[in-house]
Amino acid sequence: MYHVALDLSQEQVKDLKVLAAASGISVYKLVTSLVVKEISKEVSTK
Repeated sequence: MYHVALDLSQEQVKDLKVLAAASGISVYKLVTSLVVKEISKEVSTK
C-alpha cells in the first residue's frame, strides 16, 4: 500500500479501508480512480 500525498491520519485510513471493504471496492481501485480523476483534470486544463 502506497500513500498518495493526502493528509490522512492512520484512523482515517482505517475508516476508508473499512468503508471501501463495506461497499465492495478495493482501496487500490479507490485510490486509482482518484489519481485518474486528478490526472484527467490536469490534462483537461492544459
